[in-house]
This record gives sequence, C-alpha cells and structure tokens, in this order.
Amino acid sequence: MAGAHGSDVIVEAEGVLIQGAGELTGALAGVPARRIFLTAPWLRYARGELTEQEAYEHLSAALGVRPSDVADAVTAHWETWQTPPGLLDLLDTLQDQGTRLYCVVTMASEHWKHALQRLPDLWSRFTGVVTTGELGTELASLDTLSRLCHRWSLTPQDTTFIGADLQTLQFTRAAGIRSIRYRTPADLWRLRSEHSRLQAAEDYVHHRLRTGDYRSHLITGTGEQHAVDEIWSPFYLLDASPAIARGEPGRALLRQLAALGQDGLYSFLRTAHPLLGELPVDADDTGLAVSVLHAHGLVDEESLQRVADRILANCNRDGIVRMYFTPHRPRVDAVVCAVALYVLYLAGRHEAPQVRATEDFLHALLENKSYEQGTIYTPSPDFYLYVLFRVARRFPRFRDRFRPLLATRLAQRIATTDEPAGQALRVIMCRTLNIPNDTDYQRLLAQQHADGSWDPSPAWRGIARTVVGYNRVLDTTFAAQAMRLTLTHTNDDR
Repeated sequence: MAGAHGSDVIVEAEGVLIQGAGELTGALAGVPARRIFLTAPWLRYARGELTEQEAYEHLSAALGVRPSDVADAVTAHWETWQTPPGLLDLLDTLQDQGTRLYCVVTMASEHWKHALQRLPDLWSRFTGVVTTGELGTELASLDTLSRLCHRWSLTPQDTTFIGADLQTLQFTRAAGIRSIRYRTPADLWRLRSEHSRLQAAEDYVHHRLRTGDYRSHLITGTGEQHAVDEIWSPFYLLDASPAIARGEPGRALLRQLAALGQDGLYSFLRTAHPLLGELPVDADDTGLAVSVLHAHGLVDEESLQRVADRILANCNRDGIVRMYFTPHRPRVDAVVCAVALYVLYLAGRHEAPQVRATEDFLHALLENKSYEQGTIYTPSPDFYLYVLFRVARRFPRFRDRFRPLLATRLAQRIATTDEPAGQALRVIMCRTLNIPNDTDYQRLLAQQHADGSWDPSPAWRGIARTVVGYNRVLDTTFAAQAMRLTLTHTNDDR
C-alpha cells in the first residue's frame, strides 16, 4: 500500500473490511450470499432508491421464498460479519506511517447502524467514512468517484483504492485512481511494501531533479567515466512518467529542454562533448522532444507540421527515415525510425509513402528478430520493442499491424536479462498488453537500492561502440513506472 508520506487510501468495506459467510441460512440455506447482496434490488436499497421492505419483496420473488425469509437470512448473515485477522494491525501501521484512510460502505443507513455496533473498533481508524445510502448513488460510477475525491479533497493520481468488487475496480481505474484487488490481508502487507518501494523511487527521482543531478555518464572501453549533458534521457524520463511535469522541478526541466530547439529541431547534446564531439540535429531527439513537448502544450500545430515535413524530407532512397538532418551522415537506425513515426502519426501524416516504407522496415526487423543485438545507437533489444510499443499504445492503425507480433516477441523476451532497465521496460509493456510477467517484476524489486534507485543499464552508445551511456535517474523512472502499473493491476494477472 502507501508509504509514509501523507498518502491517501480509500477502502471498500464489503469484502475487505467486512467479511461474512459465503452462504445464507434458514429458508435460504446453501444459497450464495451474493444472490442477495450483489443483486440490483439490494444495491438499489443500499443507495436509497427502495425501502428495506421493497427490497425484500423483490428478492423474495426472485428466490421463491417469503419476504420474511429474506429478512431472516439477512439478519443471520449480519451475525457472521467479521474483520479479517491481522487487518486492524495493518490499518494501524498505515496510520503510523502517515497514510490517511477513507472508507466507502455499500449500505443503507439501517444496516450501517448495525455495522457500527457489530464492529465498533474498526471505524475510528478512518479519516472519513461514507455510505452509498448517504451518497444516494452506487460506488461503481465515475461521477460518484469524482464526488468522493472532491468530498475528501483527494487527487485521483495520488490516491489508492482497495476493493474486492471487480466492477467497481474498473471504474476506479478509469477515474485514474491506483486500484488494488483485495483477497487477503497478506496481499495488503505485500502491497504496502511495494508502495513504500515506489515512494522511495519517486522520492529519489524528484530529489535528483530538484538538485539538477540527472545527467548521464559515458563509460569508454577502457573504463573511463565522463558526465554527459544530453537531452535524450530527460525527455524519455518525462515521457515515461508524465506526472513528473506536474511538479515545479519537472516543469522547469521542460522549459529548459524546450529552449534548446534549433528552429524546432533538436540535437542529442546540450553542448559539445570531448569524446562525442558536436552532434547535428537529428530525427531521434527531435521526434522525442516534439512528442513530449506537444503533450504538455509546448508545441503548436504549425511547428508540429514543420517538423513532420523535415522528417519526411529526410529519408533514404527506399523511403526510410534517416537519423541526422544532414546528407553527410546518411545513417538509418531502427529505434530512430520508430520515434520519428510517432511524430508523423501525431501530425496526421501516416498516409505518406515514407511512413509505409519505414513501417515495413521496422516490421521486417521484428519478424526476423534483427533487433536482438540492439541497433546502431541503442544497445538494448528491449528498447526497440519499447519504442514500437510506444507508437502502438497511442495510434490504432499502427497498433493493428504491430501488436500481435510485438506481443509475441515481448513474451519471448521475459526473464532473458537481469539488467534493471530491460526488466522494467518488459514489465511496463506486459502490464499494458495484459501479458503475465511476475518473474521480471520480482527480479526488478530485488535489485532496488536503499536510496530507492536502481543500477543503470546501457542506454545508448556513441559511434564507437565501446562508448556507452548510462543514466540512473532514467532507469529508476522506468522501474517506478513498472511498479506503478503493477499496483494498478489486479493481483491475479501479474
């Protein structure tokens, strides 16, 4: 669950805090309890649309018994209510860590009074408790969730919802709330640890951004290490975790990066480097920069179209996008091609013949696995899959063509390397594409350092392939995003 930083958690009472017998008794002996408590008449009663007696009459007709038999079964079920062992200790621990706890109860006022009497030690642990009867609406509703956040002054992206009902969890996720499917208190102890790990990773990234200490490091074949002030890593950092730009350090970084454009085009380096020289503007950094800046309203339509024109004019004789905007360096790199395609799709230029030629090139590499040794400038095969995934996630036409084979190749990559960045990228893609991958996730968690960071993996390379770049802040951002996506999935499909 959450860490010790004033985080907010909403808990669904039924199935989490309150658990009762799975079957009814009396005239309804052996009937699953859900045949009452998850039915439309009962839920209408819980939000105040029916009286208790009207609910019993509707249910008696459906179950073939008298209304009084339904009432007796409900009363008997009340007596089986209990809080799962260990859960109160967990709630206390969370409170001690600074977590604010809120609770939503799907009950009418009459039954809420009984819950207060039956479980008196439970409710004092919550900053706020509300019933659907008080709200007058069901919980599985975007409008209801918005009202709850407003009521308690919660920010959806900074809130975690814990519930047992899958329908409700669909809506909480759609509302942008981190959502966890509850099964046992053991799940919450584990998830509490994972949230604390995530908080540590986020704190590490935010600290490095605040202090301006997010530069990459270049390592030569002889082991020499040099700081490199490049824009590729911070742009990917902002792309992987858009929430970073909501804070002042992130906004400041965006403004700094935006100012580095040369007539809308970008180069890898902010300034010339002794080992890398002075690099010209290129389609890779330009495509990445424009897509990220456009997402934050810092690139207008005219500028976007102008960049798209430059990319389309910068292709080889086969129509495939080239790296540098200069005839003196006519290189083609597959990762660069995918990044450029993102901008061309963003600009609505996907019908251009150069787009089809570049797509064909990328698809052929995906089919024959030619990316497994990396590309000219990117050593990681997982990063090639990631840049394709990045386009497929946003643009349906590209997704329709690439997703089936991309999913196959991704599944083949699971647990193939121990580098944290590769593991994180595979988890990010697997979570989004609903491919189970707990192996990479558990290995990733095991490699986190006490300060919240991960060791950096080879991220990019210079022309001399023994010159390789690393960025600890970027890789920690990827790992944090992998954790964030995992915590919003149900526990069954990791």
